Amino acid sequence: MTGVGVVLFVGAAALGGAAGFWLERHSVRRLLERMRGTQRELEATNRSLEAIVQARTRDVLRAERKYRSLMGQAPTGILLWDPETLEISEANVRAGELLGERPRDLVGRGAESLLSPHDRTRTLRALRRVLEVGNVHLDEVWLESRAGVTFPAEVVASIVRFDDESAVLVLIRDLSDLKEFERRTALLNQQIRRTEKMASMGQLAAGVAHEINNPMGYVSSNINRLVEYAKRLPELIRSASGSGISIGALAEVNELVGELEEIALDANEGVSRVTEIVRALREFSHGTSSATRLEWVDLNKVVRNCLTLVRNEVKHCAVELNLPELPPVRCQPLQIGQVVMNLVLNAAQAAERGGRISLSSHASGEVVHIAVEDNGRGIAVEHLPRIFEPFFTTKPVGCGTGLGLAVSHEIVRRHHGQLCVDSRVGRGTRFVIELPCDPSAVKEGEPKA
Repeated sequence: MTGVGVVLFVGAAALGGAAGFWLERHSVRRLLERMRGTQRELEATNRSLEAIVQARTRDVLRAERKYRSLMGQAPTGILLWDPETLEISEANVRAGELLGERPRDLVGRGAESLLSPHDRTRTLRALRRVLEVGNVHLDEVWLESRAGVTFPAEVVASIVRFDDESAVLVLIRDLSDLKEFERRTALLNQQIRRTEKMASMGQLAAGVAHEINNPMGYVSSNINRLVEYAKRLPELIRSASGSGISIGALAEVNELVGELEEIALDANEGVSRVTEIVRALREFSHGTSSATRLEWVDLNKVVRNCLTLVRNEVKHCAVELNLPELPPVRCQPLQIGQVVMNLVLNAAQAAERGGRISLSSHASGEVVHIAVEDNGRGIAVEHLPRIFEPFFTTKPVGCGTGLGLAVSHEIVRRHHGQLCVDSRVGRGTRFVIELPCDPSAVKEGEPKA
């Protein structure tokens, strides 16, 4: 290796200055070309980076515009606040409208300043739990604007994370329109129930008038006979008080006394029947206390009272009763009586002359069942899903309001019960009222009819 190096060195020296100069120029040229190539690569890389930065910038600006557009146009109030301090860091336009302020004026305010004083503590306690559970849903919260205007709202709070930071995203939905709709619906339901009750009472009044008219007719007839016999009795007594009484006269006196006793018994029975009808009507119309107060009652008694009042409407049918002893049920007897009466009247209208209506009851645990069954024409399959709709009826015009079953269903539902139906065309219909013995013991979260 040493020999070769010496030869090369001697050879390069022998070439002289011209060759050395050429070699040096060649090296510099190659170095410059490499530098230009590197520069071109750097320029291309720089252009690529600039394009990437521009694209990313456009994406960021587009995302920012979308975010601002979403925040600005969202129909729901949106707030962001610090999970520790509950201080608002951002608010959208809708939140400002709901709270009566510009969105930027909400920034920096604490969440407690948005809450109505009467449930502020409870709501704050619930909102702070978002740190533990990640999501809090409040069905109804009363919020208050800076002007002091309060309104009901649904509030959903969730933890959201941005890299190493976190915030609470709060969605606010104004419930004012919904509450107003519910209020108007409640008023409409009251009017519907009142209308149906008036219709039932009108039909009931005609039946009761007929029921009272029958016993009063023979009571009146018997009283007339009593007056006639009272006129004849003194004459018979005078003739019997003479020198002697004939066997015929004595037989006539005995016959007259026997008829008087029979007349008195018939009149007493008629008066008792009228008294029973009046008592049942009084209990149906007024109850034993407030019409809206829950009372412990025997539902079998409610069923019997209803039958007493509608006897004239069901006289074309054979009525079967199977009412074993029941535990008392806490309910509004007037309203449950209205349900039973509606079902019995419907059964009487569905059953043909000579048909059958069966009323039965039984208890299953803490639930009492009242069944009203007929062997009438039944309900068509296509009509069954709609029978509890207000104003839906298959009866001819003028023969029904279409409110009876709708009102009955609502009454049972408010007692935390169910109104079930099973019907076969040409075979009959069976309605079953299922009521808990104590509706106040039923939790609000449990399903209703």
